[in-house]
Parts: sequence; C-alpha cells; structure tokens
Amino acid sequence: MTTPRMLGPFDETVAIDVKPIHDAEARDLRARFGVIAWFGFYTRHWWALTDRALVEAPNPIGLAEAIVAARRRPA
Repeated sequence: MTTPRMLGPFDETVAIDVKPIHDAEARDLRARFGVIAWFGFYTRHWWALTDRALVEAPNPIGLAEAIVAARRRPA
C-alpha cells in the first residue's frame, strides 16, 4: 500500500509567462504618456524615460504617477 503524497501550496499551480502582460502594460504607458517605458527584468521595477527624467516605480500605476510628478517638476 502506498502512502498518499501531500501536496504543497504551489504543486498544482501553472507557471505563466508574464512577458506579454509586461509588454501590454508598457504599450499602454507609451500610448498614454508618450514615454519610453519598460519592466526591468533584473530590478523587478517599472521604468520610464520622460522628456525630463528617468523614473521608476514598483508597479505600472506607480509609474504613471511618477511620470506625472516628473512632468510637474520645474526644469
């Protein structure tokens, strides 16, 4: 008789490729603000190059706020 195997919390989850999600978020930020935007694979943060500054944030919403804040700062 075999002992039933206990499953851990992640044993039956499916790994997804997040690159298409990141690409879509970056396209949205580019369309909304006219900036170059990307997700840093190694930093795990969002980045954007505005006409005034390089800004970063932990998520796309935070990056949108950082872009607006950078544009409000005096040159």
